[in-house]
Amino acid sequence: MNHLAKLLGISVEAEGEGGTTILKTDAHTHITGLTLDQYATAKKLPLEFLRSIGVSEIPNYNGGPAVKIEYARPDDGPEVVRFRTSLEGPDRFKWRKGSKPIPYGLDHQKIASARDAGYIMIVEGESDAQTCWLHGIPCVGIPGSSQFKRLLNEFAQYLVGIDRIYVVIEPDRGGETVMEQLVKCTSRDRIWTMTLGEFKDISDIHRTHRDTFNQLVHGFRQLAIKWTDHEASEKKVRRKELWDECEGLARDPNILNRVGEIVSELGVAGESRNVKLLYLILTSRLLPTIVNAVLKGPSSSGKSFVLSAVMELFPDSATYALSGMSERAMAYGEEDLSHRFLVMYEAAGVGHEFSDYLLRSLLSEGEIRYELVEKTSEGLRPRTIHRSGPTGFITTTTATSLHPENETRLLTLTTTDTPEQTRQILIREAEQNRRTPDLNPFVTFQEWLECGSAEVDVPYATSLAASIPEAAIGVVRIRRDFPTVLNLIRVSALIHQYFRTDDEGPVVACRCDYEIVRELVLDVVSTGLEVSVSKTVRETVSVVAELQAQGSDSVTVLTLSNKLGIGRNAAGRRAKVALSAGYLSDGGTKSPKRYTVGEPMPSEVLVLPDADDLGLVCTCASQSTGSLPPSPINLVDDNSNDDWFSLGAS
Repeated sequence: MNHLAKLLGISVEAEGEGGTTILKTDAHTHITGLTLDQYATAKKLPLEFLRSIGVSEIPNYNGGPAVKIEYARPDDGPEVVRFRTSLEGPDRFKWRKGSKPIPYGLDHQKIASARDAGYIMIVEGESDAQTCWLHGIPCVGIPGSSQFKRLLNEFAQYLVGIDRIYVVIEPDRGGETVMEQLVKCTSRDRIWTMTLGEFKDISDIHRTHRDTFNQLVHGFRQLAIKWTDHEASEKKVRRKELWDECEGLARDPNILNRVGEIVSELGVAGESRNVKLLYLILTSRLLPTIVNAVLKGPSSSGKSFVLSAVMELFPDSATYALSGMSERAMAYGEEDLSHRFLVMYEAAGVGHEFSDYLLRSLLSEGEIRYELVEKTSEGLRPRTIHRSGPTGFITTTTATSLHPENETRLLTLTTTDTPEQTRQILIREAEQNRRTPDLNPFVTFQEWLECGSAEVDVPYATSLAASIPEAAIGVVRIRRDFPTVLNLIRVSALIHQYFRTDDEGPVVACRCDYEIVRELVLDVVSTGLEVSVSKTVRETVSVVAELQAQGSDSVTVLTLSNKLGIGRNAAGRRAKVALSAGYLSDGGTKSPKRYTVGEPMPSEVLVLPDADDLGLVCTCASQSTGSLPPSPINLVDDNSNDDWFSLGAS
């Protein structure tokens, strides 16, 4: 503090206690309530000034006087009032019934002055804000540190056009809470953290150094630290701390194979493709645009178990899992969803037209901005709810299709329904003394990724776009699927960044990343674009054609089940998928359904060209520390998913 005073050339001798009224009481005196005069004296704020900004006194509030603080609104929402009943104590503040906390001081005149000044200060509480206004400093108060992130994000639109947002960090637990919440503030690229040296808060500076208040505050602003610089510094330190715990995994050239092995130890049989793809998808939460997915399959096929097992490799902050939600929960919920996955263990748990609409907004726009009209004591008032993203979404379902507007926004994965897969599941369940694997390196690895940059360059993106075949270009959905492929390539490069960077430079995707992603999603993308047909659908239609050739006019689900060697539920589901695509026909039959062959299935179109056709070369060998370049992941196992092409065997 003395260093700052010398820097500014001012005196910092305290004014003493002469200007403060001390209420002296003995052990038998009990004083309740707070008058406006007591409040003004304690804060050294002029009475007339306080009255001019909407601060007044009510004579009887729960048996004593109280200071009434009116909150000006930037919109036409309901009036907000808070009462202060004492100078100290945990229960000194009370909201008027029906008042929902908003930032203090968000009226148009004050915000306009902040835009003119080019900055605004964010402080905790009303008295600090009032003090700043007295000295002509643009300021907004947040009523309690726990409200900081929510209120700053919810009302961020009113701070647009203000170049710098100075957030005062007080030297207490409240200040620590604010620092923790800054990570999730949408305006953090314009935020500068400001500490006050030996002073407790803004009011403390005013009470003890009123004459030099503006000079001192200006000096503290000059010493403020840009939040993104602070965050980068903190992450760099944290990243170094985490390296020792995850170095072995980060140096592995085939991380997805390690993922498959550890998830197998958790009890998942087969499903290696789904496991690896889910891992990439969940890691995409670090990107500006997140990949979303749906895992489909018959009942009891292990959809939720596979997903939950992969989620165990991630920190809790990566996902928010639910089994259901009310129609408006996505709008009203307060759980932070920024750079996080909302996981719904059954798509029917969304199940409302309005929640479907909110979900599409979240997936497409990266945020929810929902305007509604609320009934208040002042009548009907408009209100805007804002939930920031980007947010990923993963769900499981037994349905063959979802809402068509949602379906095109999700990458479709399908569990395996073959007898071989069922056998493997039974064997895995029968195993005794299965050890619990150490997941800490995997969780730490994800935390290590979070502390680094998520910027990845895909140098062959343009040539890949130019190589997409015309059959796919004619389908509008490719406009959504192509960016998904690029993002998965970025994630692959990100998790293998030890081999994709040079001297901590930018992460650059290699040929290996394209090969990994191509083998995982080639048929998914081709099938989604309807320029190809999955192996299970081809097999199902072929069986119906074979039975028809043998003299059956139509084929029931029972017949199909017996021929395929799978359960009726799985057989019926396969037939429904083929029916919806038009490759089977049921002739309008009810129950039991009777199927015949429908439209001809299309010839196979490989939407994503071979790496050799793109002229890609492996660059990761020269960028790694003498390590061999990673070979493509092994996608072919004894229980490969029937809904995927077995590319490695071709």
